[in-house]
Amino acid sequence: MGRQQTCIIDLEELNPSENEAFKEVVKNARREENARDSFIYYFSFKDNSSIKEVNLEETLIQENMQPFIDMVNSKLK
Repeated sequence: MGRQQTCIIDLEELNPSENEAFKEVVKNARREENARDSFIYYFSFKDNSSIKEVNLEETLIQENMQPFIDMVNSKLK
């Protein structure tokens, strides 16, 4: 339905597991073009002086990304 939820996360406050998972999300982020009715994570983050954006479709979430995704989902509740 196009519903959007937003939260702000201070990357400096991530625990080591979440930080490693965040790096995996950024490294492997992509969107499956043929996916239907799935949740898509849109991340924007400030890196030095520029803003980076990555997208991750839920069916592409790998186990090593899960700690960061869980933390984001807990912030959205």
